[in-house]
Amino acid sequence: MRTKAFEATDNGALVVFRILFGLMMFVECLMQIVAGGVKEAFVDPPLLFPAIGFEWLQVLHGPIMFLYVTIMAIAALAVAAGLYFRISSIILATLWTFFYLAQQINYNNHYYLMVLLCWMLALTPANRRLSLDVKQGRSIASNACPRWCTFLFQFQVSCVFVFAAIAKLYPDWTHGLPLKLWFAEEAGNPYFGFIVRQSWAPIAFSWLGIIFDLLLIPALCFKRTRNIAFIAALFFNFFNQQIFQIGIFPFMALSSTLFFFPASFYDSFLPEEKTVGVPVQASDQKQKMILSLISVYMLIQLILPIRHFFIKGDVTWTDEGHKMAWRMMLRDKRGFTFFEIVNIRTGEMRIEQPAQRLPERQAIDIPGSPELCWQYAQYLKKLYNGLGQKVKIFVNSEVSLNGRISQPLIDTTVDLAATPWQGMVHKQWILTGPKQ
Repeated sequence: MRTKAFEATDNGALVVFRILFGLMMFVECLMQIVAGGVKEAFVDPPLLFPAIGFEWLQVLHGPIMFLYVTIMAIAALAVAAGLYFRISSIILATLWTFFYLAQQINYNNHYYLMVLLCWMLALTPANRRLSLDVKQGRSIASNACPRWCTFLFQFQVSCVFVFAAIAKLYPDWTHGLPLKLWFAEEAGNPYFGFIVRQSWAPIAFSWLGIIFDLLLIPALCFKRTRNIAFIAALFFNFFNQQIFQIGIFPFMALSSTLFFFPASFYDSFLPEEKTVGVPVQASDQKQKMILSLISVYMLIQLILPIRHFFIKGDVTWTDEGHKMAWRMMLRDKRGFTFFEIVNIRTGEMRIEQPAQRLPERQAIDIPGSPELCWQYAQYLKKLYNGLGQKVKIFVNSEVSLNGRISQPLIDTTVDLAATPWQGMVHKQWILTGPKQ
């Protein structure tokens, strides 16, 4: 197995993906600046909502973030060009990882996927063909790479689609409830408005989503079905882009399918490098280390998407086990929340709503997320403690899941100010599921 993992294979897919991914990351960074994403997420809010455990990333706050994202954009262009590839790819991966962890209000799965792809790309010799590093003599020219380099991307892309299909196999999705709500908002879409207005559309597209996610990877693996699968992916991602406006994810998903195309496909348009020198083969010890790291990584990627099965409650409601699990566009949660702040010494009670202190984008997302509610309670605790007041904080969060009547998400009798965050276990203060 070790010998097979380090066999030489054509690096065309890796090289093309490096170029496309670098350009897509450049566009993403540019749009974050131009479209106001940086201002909305990092400049205007009085606080960030970083991933729990990464509260120190509050330092990524204010106008300095325009420079931060500009550096990311430059690094992304360098990755695409294969210019100082190892350095530029590590810079891009590091900065994007912190960018992702610092703003969980804007959490989505494709930001997480971009973190993984950045690091995976940084660890491969993707600059040995069609790169400035080769042209300027900083890298050995080669038309091949170790087989594990392409396999790792194939594995990761497979995880995204297969686990996305599995996640959709729950009653609300198969009955079309989320899509019914979203399609109603897109009835005037210039491309697909006529289709999404049809009564049959929510259920039909719900099942098409399951079938597509489940069959795409197997279809890409066989010559007879590969082109059909890619055409289906083109339509599927164009539809998603028009209806859901999900940034660069459709383009990234399409680019990642290129790892399933044979070497002959790339040889038809990629120039062949004149090999200069021979890449140094990894020693046995280094091969063992690489395979061990890959095995651990693969195990983690197989465990994270199913961890919610071992946590009490409905993940679509509690969010426990929702992140990093390819649970993409699965539910619609809308709600209203307010925080009861009780002065421990005087007993005086004050009501606060997130919209009183936060921009609309943050205030809208808080009610449906127990994690964000807990973080905001900790923020209010710190704020009031700074004013010399010891307080208890109780949260009233009424949430509608997939169009149902709003119901409580959080136990209103629990003082979240005094409640520590627990890891991958059920938090007793989160109610386990809505009444049907």
